[in-house]
Amino acid sequence: MIGYILKRIAALIPILFGISAVSFLLFYLCPGDPAQIAVSALMGTETPPEEAIEAVRLEMGLHLPFPAQYAYWLKRVGTGDLGYSYQTGRSVIREISAALPASAWLAGAAITLMGLIVVPLGVISAARKNTIWDKTALLGSLMAISTPDFFIAVLFIFFFSVSLKVLPVAGYGTWENVVLPASALALSNAAISMRLMRTSMLAALGEKYIVTARSKGLYEFTVVARHALKNAMVPVLTYAGAQFGYLFGGAVVVETIFMWPGLGRLLVESVKARDVFVAQGCVLTIAFLYVLINLAVDVLCAVIDHRIRYAPHHRKN
Repeated sequence: MIGYILKRIAALIPILFGISAVSFLLFYLCPGDPAQIAVSALMGTETPPEEAIEAVRLEMGLHLPFPAQYAYWLKRVGTGDLGYSYQTGRSVIREISAALPASAWLAGAAITLMGLIVVPLGVISAARKNTIWDKTALLGSLMAISTPDFFIAVLFIFFFSVSLKVLPVAGYGTWENVVLPASALALSNAAISMRLMRTSMLAALGEKYIVTARSKGLYEFTVVARHALKNAMVPVLTYAGAQFGYLFGGAVVVETIFMWPGLGRLLVESVKARDVFVAQGCVLTIAFLYVLINLAVDVLCAVIDHRIRYAPHHRKN
């Protein structure tokens, strides 16, 4: 298992370097001189002195050739120096550290609700194929796939906050604040996972070991829950890992609607303000979390399904 994990980590290193290169290119994709933007934001003037701009340009390494700039920036990132925010003057690490707990809370709550929706509905839909339960679940998933998450969020606000007045419209800090955004994200993202769960369960229920288990006289609940469900969960967990990584930074619209101070909202605000260092830090953090989550999911799938081999087979002559 340790060897498998080390190989997976080694395979992820080139991906992280590629992500860092793309993040660094944000400097050149953003219009204007990053040094001038930084000085203008810090001094509150559109025409800062040239001496101050040159000093910041030297500090940021912008006087160096392009490859040297990337190496200089990568060295700073390796030491934990992601720069500072032009808007607040605080370090990027502090800005991200303030937004990360909110994103983790929202993503964790959403993925938990998704699990509570996906697993029961997918199992019941597969176990009761072509019944009213199956058709109702498929129709509900089709409606969820066709409905954007921001529309679900607006409906939740109108129904639970405006009409019933049982949950707050927006905010952050209590469990009541997380219910609506997490529910909106869970409902909009659970549809594909539910269909994947159903397909995986149908494939598992058709395996020979299921026939053997039934021939032994086991209860159908035991056959489904103990034998089929474990193997059917592997593709669902893989897809859920990708969704979990997305929820850390991709739920921008929902975070904005509910004024949720997460990484996605911080990234959008930094791009709008051309706060390059914060945007770079957000991209790197979201990408690192995405890679780390998928690594954890791969290891978890290997633990659940023992058919997954940790090393390639060597043929014997």
